[in-house]
Amino acid sequence: MQMFGLQRALRDAIRQLPAMALEQVIANKLKAAGVSAPSGLSHQIAKHVLSGSEEPFTWNGDRTDREVRVDVSDDDLAVLEKAVWSFAKEDTLHKLAEDIAQSLLKALGAQWDQRRLSDHAEMAGFRDRLEERWGNALDLLRMLLVICQEIGGEVAGRFRRSKSKKDRAKRAVLLRLHARSCQVVGEIVALIEAGFADGAMSRWRTLHELVVIANLASAHDDDLSERYVEHLAVESKRSLDQYESCAPLLGFRPFPKREAARIERRFKQVLKKYGAEFGSPYGWAAHHVNIKKPNFAQLEAAAGREAMRSHYKMASQNVHGGPHGIFFRLGLLDQGGELLLAGPSNAGFFDPGHLAARALVQITVLLFAGRAMLDELVMMKMLIAIDDAVTDAFALAERQLDRDERDVQKVSRR
Repeated sequence: MQMFGLQRALRDAIRQLPAMALEQVIANKLKAAGVSAPSGLSHQIAKHVLSGSEEPFTWNGDRTDREVRVDVSDDDLAVLEKAVWSFAKEDTLHKLAEDIAQSLLKALGAQWDQRRLSDHAEMAGFRDRLEERWGNALDLLRMLLVICQEIGGEVAGRFRRSKSKKDRAKRAVLLRLHARSCQVVGEIVALIEAGFADGAMSRWRTLHELVVIANLASAHDDDLSERYVEHLAVESKRSLDQYESCAPLLGFRPFPKREAARIERRFKQVLKKYGAEFGSPYGWAAHHVNIKKPNFAQLEAAAGREAMRSHYKMASQNVHGGPHGIFFRLGLLDQGGELLLAGPSNAGFFDPGHLAARALVQITVLLFAGRAMLDELVMMKMLIAIDDAVTDAFALAERQLDRDERDVQKVSRR
């Protein structure tokens, strides 16, 4: 904000408070002396007094030649002090703040083009340096993403052409989960390219959830996948309830009655079909994991992914507002230092990078479940090999970054 002089403008505004209060005191004094003060006279006298000048004040705005003495007593000074503090608590201060805000916005508009170009140039240099350090690992991850997208497209094409009803609900769900996983990996790549390791890790959290659900869907028959899809009715009902509780506070219109009735009706239908436990957040899996109201940790265990619980909790810190999330940042090399990270950095990409690759390979391999064709086996072996290469490349870049940072610290201590 220094570019737009925010602090300077605020200081100037605060300095105006004594002048405005003194102006009112002088206006009252002139009125008591029988002087009909022309417009601006009180302001000019107050300005003269506060300037510290010992010269008499002269006013050329009136044709009459008069000498007027204005004495400011201790009582007047007390009134003046009280007026300043009173002024600061009243609507005038808010009006002043509004004027300053509008002035700053005008300055922002006038200077933003220049600042935008400067920021773009700075970010271009930052991204070039990031690419130089992490580019090999990123290229492998990008290549893996493209391959998995092509595999998903080919499997989806076969699914649309197939007339087989065997595991059709399961295959449809796996394809949707895979498509969303590809999109999330693309987001992770974009966040790494932009220097946001913690944001990339938070997106891996979603990716991990998709992998857990895909593993459960793959391990069971169509019934679980059908329940997963029909659980949309439960989530819609929850969203409707939340909207109706918030709408009056936000001044929003009530939800359309016909649509609300349809959501309520569909919610009752699925509860009648699957039982009351279906209404819990993960109720779609309750029957198959044999837990009335399962939580996500229990789904992880049922899917054989409980080993990733600690990584999942770490990623959750970047999503929620707990204290851990403001003190521990992947993008900081010195976790115990006083540096606050308020933008991109060139560190912390090992975990989100290699975990994204691992998750994408896992969910892509599930598309081949039950097939033992040579081409599928070849593709799976290739995906695993790329996954290993991604891990190695991210680890190598991170080790080099650590070495470079130690060298910088040694030089700074000399």
